[in-house]
Amino acid sequence: MIDSRDRLDHPTMDNYGDLLALAGMVRATGRCVACPPESAHHHAEHLWLVHDAATQDATPEGLLCSRHALEARASMG
Repeated sequence: MIDSRDRLDHPTMDNYGDLLALAGMVRATGRCVACPPESAHHHAEHLWLVHDAATQDATPEGLLCSRHALEARASMG
């Protein structure tokens, strides 16, 4: 899912891992920045890339698992 809302004054999340996994290009895993360090890795299709769509800078702010992405999305308004 790509966040296509018109408001660009807050961070957005795009699930590029999901798109790559569906295309059969990756099956990697990674860590959620909000999960405890000892937690298990998540599959790429369950990680969300957080970035600031209001800037030209595409540098990600981190990866969030589905649970933490939902919590972050709820706090974005």
